[in-house]
Amino acid sequence: MIGLSTAISTGTSLASSVFSGIAKHRQQNQDERLAQGTQSGQLSPAEQARLTRADSRNDARINQAMADGTMDVGEFTRIMQAQSAESDRIAKLKNDADNAAKPLDAQAQSVALEAFQKRQESIDARLQKGVESGKITSDEKTAVEKAQAEAQSLIDKVMGDNVLTRGEFGQVMGSLDVASRQVASSRYGQAGVSAPSVAASPPPANYKPLNVTV
Repeated sequence: MIGLSTAISTGTSLASSVFSGIAKHRQQNQDERLAQGTQSGQLSPAEQARLTRADSRNDARINQAMADGTMDVGEFTRIMQAQSAESDRIAKLKNDADNAAKPLDAQAQSVALEAFQKRQESIDARLQKGVESGKITSDEKTAVEKAQAEAQSLIDKVMGDNVLTRGEFGQVMGSLDVASRQVASSRYGQAGVSAPSVAASPPPANYKPLNVTV
């Protein structure tokens, strides 16, 4: 008859084997997903580097748990939680990349292009007012115009194929924000003068904001 201690030892060994097998198999799957996301361009080099570091930490957790030859339920649970967190990050980043690549429909694209033009015109008007009032210097004017030129260059670039994606819309608005903030900081950077709050331009119809962790 097998003794109680032998039975417990056998059960523990079997559980450890199952735990380690699941952890290692899941880790291999995540390695493959990470590689696929990098090769497809869905993950940027920075995102890939961040996820690779997380992946290495999970490898270390598995190795540490198996240092004594067994993986207990507590170690298995902690590894599963860490792997789940990494899996969620990979899925979110890949999904965000897919959404960013989706083109706006014709109506939304038309609204977006009009919004770009109106923002440029608004920056022009604010810049001219600041120059005339003496609150914006020649050097500051040059810096704002340079930021505007960069924003326009980006617009021309993303519209080279006559298609505007959600991600490109966000990039252009961000570039225009730079020019807009430069006008504000130039006009209201003087001591004792506070800049008024400026509401962000509304996105075009059917545009869904992107949530990307950098």
